[in-house]
Amino acid sequence: MAILVIEGMRILVVSNEFFPQVGGIQRLLHRLSEEMPAAGVLASPHAQSEIFDKGQRYPVFRVLPGPTDNFTRRFMKKIVGPEVALSFSNFSEILSTSKMMRPDVILVGHIGSLGIGIRLGRRLGVPISLFAYGLEIARPWLKRRGFARLAFKRMLLKTDFILAISRYTSELVKRWGVHSKRITIAPLGVDANRFAMGDGKLVREKYGLQNKIVLLTVGRLVRRKGHDTVIKALPEIAKTVPQIAYLVVGEGPERERLEQMIREIGMAKYVIFADSVDEDELLEYYAASDLFVMPCCEIPEEGDAEGFGLVFLEAAAAGVPSIAGLSGGAPEAVDEGKSGLLVPPNNPAVLAEIVINLLSDKNRLHFMANGARKWAVGHSWESMAISVRKALEGIRQ
Repeated sequence: MAILVIEGMRILVVSNEFFPQVGGIQRLLHRLSEEMPAAGVLASPHAQSEIFDKGQRYPVFRVLPGPTDNFTRRFMKKIVGPEVALSFSNFSEILSTSKMMRPDVILVGHIGSLGIGIRLGRRLGVPISLFAYGLEIARPWLKRRGFARLAFKRMLLKTDFILAISRYTSELVKRWGVHSKRITIAPLGVDANRFAMGDGKLVREKYGLQNKIVLLTVGRLVRRKGHDTVIKALPEIAKTVPQIAYLVVGEGPERERLEQMIREIGMAKYVIFADSVDEDELLEYYAASDLFVMPCCEIPEEGDAEGFGLVFLEAAAAGVPSIAGLSGGAPEAVDEGKSGLLVPPNNPAVLAEIVINLLSDKNRLHFMANGARKWAVGHSWESMAISVRKALEGIRQ
């Protein structure tokens, strides 16, 4: 949990999702803690958390999970996913620490921690707010199983205010009966200056990309990201742009299927898997690319879609135009025609045509590179912090 002090208001952020655990949610909460200077953080321990905690401007406290029966743990994981460790922590210890911090508002960083956030809110007599992203709200099986659906809906309705990272996510929340007055949209931010610092030289040398035109995707290897659409588009792209290369950063369950697809269509020499990349190295991968492509799509049977797409802002900050899928909240992360382009999902032919046209028009590519930088500068973490601050000040009144 993080205690944020905002012009006299003390905000208690409750979240099992926190750095040094890697991910977009963790980055969001950490950056907000920096923009709205944190008086303290309390979270579940993770690998190397002790080293990370010592380097922060705010004090960090870690709470070990407390005992619980296996049935309850399995059931909660099915309802809200694997991000529930904090829910099984020693509540008396959390309550004692929280009382010492004297919060005015509780901000839950992920729905997996909402149960404990509600308990704290009741005991402390303060309002509760929640960040909503996408998948955790849209899981289709929640709407099929009676008890799970009711429990999930009750938790959402007990939340005083919800911060949605996109209009798309906001609509998902409304479907659960939450009134629009209790929702505000707080788009993600990016450190535009940091991502503009890379030159990409070492990455291009590492993978032999010095004379290549590089397409880049950054993200977990899961179906919704659209890696397969890019791979299927490569044969057509390579006919016109033979020096093309596709650099894929990330790990995930789709790796084997994607590799098999690459072999079947004979594109092995064009695709490079870079696996996971350290946060400090990531900016160099963006800088090494000519075009960022992530034609994301919705997976209805899994309730999976891109809630926003922080990677589009990161690419923009590096001056790299993006091609995003017309799916979920991804269109909200791209300034259509200025920082990038939108394509219909699951359509390799259209994607290939757009990539070829854009790469063949250097003036347009340069125009979009400049537009991407302007777009990123307008989406700072500071501006997001201001949106969050105004929303939380409203529920305290």
